[in-house]
Amino acid sequence: REAIRDLVLLGFLETQPYKGTSVRSFTPEELWETYTVRAALESLAARLAAKHLTDEDVVALQGILDEMMLAAQQQDRDRLVELDNHFHEKILQISNNKTLYQFWKTLQFSTWTIVTYRKSSYDPAYLAARHEELLKALESRNPEKAMHAMQHHIEDMGKPPDSMDLKANSTA
Repeated sequence: REAIRDLVLLGFLETQPYKGTSVRSFTPEELWETYTVRAALESLAARLAAKHLTDEDVVALQGILDEMMLAAQQQDRDRLVELDNHFHEKILQISNNKTLYQFWKTLQFSTWTIVTYRKSSYDPAYLAARHEELLKALESRNPEKAMHAMQHHIEDMGKPPDSMDLKANSTA
């Protein structure tokens, strides 16, 4: 019951008297609003992570990215979503800000990633490769560069598909 209540509070489910609880659909605008909030939080995390990033952290993030590329090659979207969430969560952990990390977990952005991937017509290889630029920005250890890379990374995925520059099967 608590899980259902949480999903209702987050807007994933809606309850109607005498009809029960059902999964609700999202408009592109609603997804965009959620992703702008996520971009703000994760941009802060990337900025902080760039200051705390160790060589071991880079190796760990690269390992996750390599697994993402493999999942993309195998067209395993479920595994790709899991690894995508792990990649972002790792950055939150590297940021070394417990309040920010807890807030991110409370908002369950990993669930929003699932929604976006399911609505997406983008090629899994493209979705995985997008994280390479993010990792490079973090590796620069330049907080502003990492922050802007994360903001761009997240906001691009939250935009309605018609407004995206790169479509499925693009070779960018």
